[in-house]
Amino acid sequence: VGLGLWSETVAPEYVDIQVVAPSTVPPNEPFAGEVRIRNLANESQTLDRFDIVVCYLVVFHVEESVPAYTDSFSIPLVSFQSFTFLEEIAPNSELLVTFVMVGAAEGSYRGDFDVCVNSATVCEDVMVTTVIGSGNVR
Repeated sequence: VGLGLWSETVAPEYVDIQVVAPSTVPPNEPFAGEVRIRNLANESQTLDRFDIVVCYLVVFHVEESVPAYTDSFSIPLVSFQSFTFLEEIAPNSELLVTFVMVGAAEGSYRGDFDVCVNSATVCEDVMVTTVIGSGNVR
């Protein structure tokens, strides 16, 4: 998917990206999801931003992130909310980003997370599925 705005995105090179998140969370209680970005290159790279599809954020509210994002803005053209980081990842090291979120309505939800490295158009698309409560829609 990707932000790309007016162009296609390409996958980042020399990074390994893993999302570690609970598959089931209680409604209306904070939970943490982690994104680990390992820089496999011999030079520094930069976590530019995360773009999260808006339909996922309708039921999940981002309370905070560690490290803290420096900006957040809507990208209506592609239905994403973007979170800017501009965090350097040293050669052969890892950056851990923790999102604290709260899920509202019970149900099963799936959404795209784009992890953009070095540029807003160099992104890896990660699909996340999270069940709030029993997963039953009220």
